[in-house]
Amino acid sequence: MTTKIFLTIKEVMEKERITQKLLIERTGVRPATLSKYVNNYVSRIDFEVMATILDGINAITEKDYTIHDLVKSERKD
Repeated sequence: MTTKIFLTIKEVMEKERITQKLLIERTGVRPATLSKYVNNYVSRIDFEVMATILDGINAITEKDYTIHDLVKSERKD
């Protein structure tokens, strides 16, 4: 059995109608870095970057998203 871990930042951003531009302005995360995280092109996750993205999403939406909302896993046989 194998487990695949992936980020769901893009889905949350689409649900909340947050653009990458707005999130970059609010967080200061480099555009290339945010793009990699949003599009799941990362092989290692920097928890500081994830916390910054999470804080930005929460500041914009005034909600209380957690890391569990931004990361999912699937198990396959």
